Amino acid sequence: MRSSVLVAVAAGGCDGPVAVVLVVLGSLLAPIAVAGAWVRTEVTDTQRYIQTVAPLAREPAAQNTVATKATDAIFPPLQVDRLIGQAVSALTSRAGFPPLVADRLKALVGPMTDGIHGFVRSRLHDVVRSDQFAHVWVQVNTTAHQQMVKVLSVSRRRWSCRAAR
Repeated sequence: MRSSVLVAVAAGGCDGPVAVVLVVLGSLLAPIAVAGAWVRTEVTDTQRYIQTVAPLAREPAAQNTVATKATDAIFPPLQVDRLIGQAVSALTSRAGFPPLVADRLKALVGPMTDGIHGFVRSRLHDVVRSDQFAHVWVQVNTTAHQQMVKVLSVSRRRWSCRAAR
């Protein structure tokens, strides 16, 4: 059967279908090749990456997100509400402390926690709006990108070695 296909191709009997298959295959693979070339030049080029992400440090929406995420990451482990509650309990458990004042202080645990949360978030907003943050942003992204490229390069080499075996 293989020899009959080769004879038909050699005799010119399959030029049309073979050409159609090759054109379709080329049409499907060309966008993948172009995308691959673009990814290789764009994604592995640290300077281009930094040119893209550096302006984000000055964008208010990005600054707000960073400050909010940082506050949300910092606050739970601190357990500020528990610490304030313990302080209020220690204070109000003293002999002779008026019960009405104790109840009012206990009612302030939530508002005090919210106030500290707002204060921390506000200070973090100040930090992310600073020139120092923009500088650190570029340094961190440069290092992270270079490490990512190294990891991807090693992974690609390992895959290539395995595929060659």
